[in-house]
Amino acid sequence: MIKHYTADIIFPIVGSPIENGVVSVDQDGKITFIGTRKEADSLGFNEIEIVKGAIVPGFVNAHCHLELSHMLGKVTPKSGLVDFLISIMKLRASEEAVIIKEASNADALMFENGIVAVGDISNLSITSSIKEKSKIYYHTFIETLGVDPKRADVAFERALNIQEAFKYQPRSLVPHAPYSVSQALFKLLESYGEQHVNIYSIHNQESEQENQLFENGEGDFLKLYEFLNTEFPAAVKFKKRPLETYLPYLSKQTTVLVHNTYISSADLNYAKETHNDLYFCLCPAANLYIEDRLPDVQMLQRAGVNLVIGTDSLASNHTLNILEELLILQQFSDVPLVDSLAWATINGAKLLNVEDRLGSIEIGKSPGLNLISVDSHRKILNNKVRRLV
Repeated sequence: MIKHYTADIIFPIVGSPIENGVVSVDQDGKITFIGTRKEADSLGFNEIEIVKGAIVPGFVNAHCHLELSHMLGKVTPKSGLVDFLISIMKLRASEEAVIIKEASNADALMFENGIVAVGDISNLSITSSIKEKSKIYYHTFIETLGVDPKRADVAFERALNIQEAFKYQPRSLVPHAPYSVSQALFKLLESYGEQHVNIYSIHNQESEQENQLFENGEGDFLKLYEFLNTEFPAAVKFKKRPLETYLPYLSKQTTVLVHNTYISSADLNYAKETHNDLYFCLCPAANLYIEDRLPDVQMLQRAGVNLVIGTDSLASNHTLNILEELLILQQFSDVPLVDSLAWATINGAKLLNVEDRLGSIEIGKSPGLNLISVDSHRKILNNKVRRLV
């Protein structure tokens, strides 16, 4: 049975917004028509459901940590990245049943909030069964960590073992962050990427302390290594910006740089010259929660890079709602809605290689349909999402 919806405006993402548009879907959620009300009337459509607001495709959450969902409200906000990381390591251990329950609740919350696909970070195999049953499409980024080059093989083998739990699901092996992965481990990931189709994801320049570590061997990160009872002497030796130390290892595969809170224009220029298939993920709510700062969104826009949107985890966010992230961008950066919606839909779908069926309202696709509230100036009014399909 075909359902028809008409709204004040439809944002197909591919193509111009349609005032008083109509979109039709079949019983499987596949788009069968997208056009004006006049065109729909000429085709004799009946029983068109009238909805108030804007119809947009289902959202793509490009960066999440489902397995940290049990940590909601447990980490002190605005404490800075190093203290945040130490808190995560102290608090993340919990009973398996608790982790699974809260991760399942988070999965249901994302579905309710109109999210149709997620790029999810995993350090454990515990969320595999949740993802198998979910109505959401997941691509799992299995993280490798380890600053000791002598133990790079051990760290890589651990990630390979975790990957087995996700072997029937889309997944990749990825580095956690430049400050937590040795050059030896980056080289193993590079070799893996040369032999397998792999999407890399890495936390990038989330704190100014990260830049200080790599440029001067100084700053709060030394406190983190003291907590871990380890050293990272390479940070002193590099005397370079973080991107310069690791991006060449990832340049042969699609890569998403996450957070970018303290990325500079020089960093951007270097990244664009070094890598031709880069995405930059913004997680506004988490950036404010951890560092009380947002990236220079206008600079990223002017650079013409591929932008995507993530929620990060419930350890660093109060909810998992892409529309809430767009509201923050609208408030602090005044990003035009047509741009931010593209970041939250088609760009994320392209990153995860599912743009053939998700990310835009086009005939033949099954992107999901969300209804959101906007005003006459195309400004988002609230973070409420009604999932139509």
